[in-house]
Amino acid sequence: MLTKRIYFVLYWAALALFVAFGLQSWAGYFRGAAPSFPPDAGLDAVARQQLGLRTGAESLRKEIAAYPEDTPMIVFGPGSEIGLTDSYYLISYLAWPRPVWCRGLAPAGQQPRFTGPTPPPGVRPKVAFFYQPDKMPPPAWANPRKIAPGLAIGTFSQ
Repeated sequence: MLTKRIYFVLYWAALALFVAFGLQSWAGYFRGAAPSFPPDAGLDAVARQQLGLRTGAESLRKEIAAYPEDTPMIVFGPGSEIGLTDSYYLISYLAWPRPVWCRGLAPAGQQPRFTGPTPPPGVRPKVAFFYQPDKMPPPAWANPRKIAPGLAIGTFSQ
């Protein structure tokens, strides 16, 4: 009788160890590891998709770095496209601490559907980004230079 109890206890102890080690090894299969992305992956995706920048945010960052940190900037574009706000937020983020505003443009008598904050009274931007320059050509006096299919840059003479 005693040997039956010993076998019974040993059987359940061995089964418990087997289950514990089995679950521990199986847990490794179910651990979800987060994929590793480069730090600018989200910025690069917006830069490529909205603006057509092949190198992503890197080339836009270099363009912006050519201006002092207190240079006011503005983004112009068709106020009918939501991509204008995406582009504004991207440029604003990369330009920090430079102040950046956005102006959605619309045909006369219509309100732009998408726009952003405008400069306060008395502040005049010195650099202009033109979103979708093929759909809405920038003015010649801004000396626009196309840096991507969806973006041109120009300056205001003051």
